[in-house]
Amino acid sequence: KDDEPEALALLPAQGAMRSGEYLRARERFLAYAEKYKGSSLLGEAKLYAACALGFMGEEKAALGEMEKWLAEFGEEHKLSGEATYWKGMLEYYQGLDETARETFSAFKKKYPKNTHLADVEFRLAAILYRAEDYLGAQKALRAVLERYPEYDNAKEVKNTLGDALGALGELAEALAAYRENLPEGDERPDNFACYALLKAAEIYKVLGLDKLDCTVA
Repeated sequence: KDDEPEALALLPAQGAMRSGEYLRARERFLAYAEKYKGSSLLGEAKLYAACALGFMGEEKAALGEMEKWLAEFGEEHKLSGEATYWKGMLEYYQGLDETARETFSAFKKKYPKNTHLADVEFRLAAILYRAEDYLGAQKALRAVLERYPEYDNAKEVKNTLGDALGALGELAEALAAYRENLPEGDERPDNFACYALLKAAEIYKVLGLDKLDCTVA
C-alpha cells in the first residue's frame, strides 16, 4: 500500500507511548509530523503528541494543542471523537468543570457509540459531585454502573457513589457502595480498596460500631 512505509515509520512512537515513555513518544510523534507533512497519518501523530504531553503532566499546554488539532483537522477526521474526549479530560483534570461538561455533553450527542462513552458518563457524574449536587451525582453514578457493568474504572465509580451517598447522610447505602471495593480473603488491596476501607471505617465509627467487617456481602 502507498502509505505502508509511513505507517511503519510511526511504529516506534506508538511503541514508546504504549510503554509509558511519554517524552520519547512525543518526540517521535513530532518528528514524524515534521517529516511526513502530507501523510494520511499526520492527524494521528499530532493527536498523540498532544496526549503524551498531557500524560507528562503538562495539561494546560496539551489542551492548547488539542484545541489546535480540532481546528486543523475538524470533526470529519476519523480521530475527532478521540480528540474531543481528550479535550474534555484535560479540561476535567484542570478543574474547568463547566467547559468539560459542555465538551462531554457534545461528545455524547455526536459519538453515542464511542468506546469512551462510559468514561464520559462517569466524568459528567463526577462533575455533579464536585458541584455538590450529591443527589444528581448518585443517580448518575448508579446509571453508569447499571449501563456499563464491565467499565474498567468501576471501582472509582463505586467509591465516588459512596462519597455522594455519605454526603447525603445515607450511611448504610454509602457503606454498601464502599464494601463493593473491599478485598476478598487474602486479596491484596489496591488504592481503591484502601480508600474504601478508610471510608467504611469512618462510617462504622459514626454508627458506633467497634469493628469493621471486611467480608464482602
